[in-house]
Amino acid sequence: MKVDWNRMRMGFEDIVARNPDPWTFNKYARFACLAKDYDTAASVMKRMGEPMSDVWGNGAVLKPCLKAIERR
Repeated sequence: MKVDWNRMRMGFEDIVARNPDPWTFNKYARFACLAKDYDTAASVMKRMGEPMSDVWGNGAVLKPCLKAIERR
């Protein structure tokens, strides 16, 4: 089953509007990175605070995402 990133992004926006905690922002940013939506990832990262290791793991998603954001 293919994920509809636009729909998922709208869902995350709804969730963070009601529950703006760092864990939710970290998950949102991680999924934005996986979707290669670097504009959204950059915007969410500004709101999330420090990356949480229990969300990002070993950096295999975070590091390339940050590089892609820098190149924009």
